[in-house]
Amino acid sequence: MIRSRKGFAVVAAMLLVAALALPAVHAAPDTPYYGKEFSQPEKVLKLYPDPDVRFETPAFTSGLERFTSQEEMVQFLRKLDRSSPWTVMKSLGRSQEGREMPVLFFKRGSGKGKPTVWLQGQIHGNEPAAGEAMLVMAQKLAGEYGRKLLKHINVVLVPRVNPDGSYAFERRMANGMDGNRDHLKFDTPEARAIHSLYNQVQPEVVIDAHEYNPDPALLKDVGKEGALKYHDLLILSGKNLNIPEEIRDFADGVMVKEAKARLAKQGFSSGDYYTAAKRDGQLEITEGGPEPRIGRNSFALKPALSFLVETRGIGIGRENFLRRVAAQVTTHQSLLETAASRADRIRRLVDGARKEIVGKGKRVGDDDEVIVTSKAKEYPTTLPVVDIAEAKVKEIPVRYFSHTEGEADLTRERPLAYLLKPEQTDAVRRLKYAGVKVNRLKKAAKLTVESYFVTGKETQDSPYEGHPQHQVTTKVVEKTVVLPKGSWIIPMDQPTANLAALAMEPESTDSYVTFGFIPSEAGEELPIYRYMGGGSLR
Repeated sequence: MIRSRKGFAVVAAMLLVAALALPAVHAAPDTPYYGKEFSQPEKVLKLYPDPDVRFETPAFTSGLERFTSQEEMVQFLRKLDRSSPWTVMKSLGRSQEGREMPVLFFKRGSGKGKPTVWLQGQIHGNEPAAGEAMLVMAQKLAGEYGRKLLKHINVVLVPRVNPDGSYAFERRMANGMDGNRDHLKFDTPEARAIHSLYNQVQPEVVIDAHEYNPDPALLKDVGKEGALKYHDLLILSGKNLNIPEEIRDFADGVMVKEAKARLAKQGFSSGDYYTAAKRDGQLEITEGGPEPRIGRNSFALKPALSFLVETRGIGIGRENFLRRVAAQVTTHQSLLETAASRADRIRRLVDGARKEIVGKGKRVGDDDEVIVTSKAKEYPTTLPVVDIAEAKVKEIPVRYFSHTEGEADLTRERPLAYLLKPEQTDAVRRLKYAGVKVNRLKKAAKLTVESYFVTGKETQDSPYEGHPQHQVTTKVVEKTVVLPKGSWIIPMDQPTANLAALAMEPESTDSYVTFGFIPSEAGEELPIYRYMGGGSLR
């Protein structure tokens, strides 16, 4: 689980700062931490009854309509830290507005030889059930539940990735960035802090908790009064095709399958996570995509078993809140318990996948390819929604785009390394945040390489996440170059190689050329080279 000789405790001890020392102050009733955009009719609310469960976390015990404040969260976690012998609370750092980002380490014994599960919540500030479920899980892990479970696994838990957005009850970070689109470009200190710890811990399993919007505007033309999205919870594993196939198969065939069965047994509806849009009057449903900038895929590309968990909650305030948190907790417990019951298998599976990636990066010419872009498989199906007028679930026809069944669109043979000219320090800095190992040429070298020649370039009219988007096409040609001392080497014999490749390959949706971190001009050569083994990289 831990790649340190002294094990799990070393990572916790090295992490930034010691335990939190914020004052134990209760938030006043008139502070933020609340928002509501629409109300569901009473007849719809009855479709989502409260489960027979009670939680003792701040949002449920304060007696107030709002959600858990920063001060309440810290006080709650500090109490758990004091009460449990296998719980250690540290600080991941501070948010852009200076709020603490607590992290909890749960382990029994040395932690050695056990897989680690990473849980995080509320990277989007207006998704409160995701954060509250993390507090429930922290409480369970600090108690008897944890005592049994931690015989087999270790757990790292970050309850609130976006404390500024949670305070303002807004989706985005304080700088306007979407934190869940920042897992490859690293524009936010919060994303950098998350990955800094993640790269030390190297967990085998990741759970990323969110909420989704019932979306009345999108479904306003369904029935007499419109419709709402139906499922209590949507779940999805990493879908980038560069994630090792054995990881994807186990994630879906075992862990997601068991979580859905547990949800059904507890009376919750579930499905695969999707986004929806209407085009030419037709409703299109797209399964969560393969983009490496998204946490679910970025974590899985390191690689790991990575899961997005979303409850039906954005925009409805406290409505169905107990049910939403309970659905989250049910899913997290299922994933944790599957990891614990199959700990040895998961450890072998993930370690084997990482070693296989390293091995592939040591050779060329074996038809091993990097999948630069892929396309979803389209087919007609139906989607369950709640007809508001009838207060019933009905199936409506949709066009469905499946990334689980997606196919490679553009591929290139895996190189031994990518090479960057010395001035590409911005790209290198971002790669290092992702956990990619980068070396430097100690002296100038004459090398045979593959070079990218830009044959076409289109820049989108509107920037994305603060950056103009450059869609390029390239022609790869073999040539001999002399790279100066200090040029950057990105070796492909490392576990994060597939993530690095998607940052480097220019046509990748989230490449550093796409985001403009590496400059590009039509008709010119890019300052990136593919090293296939001609000359020495010393």
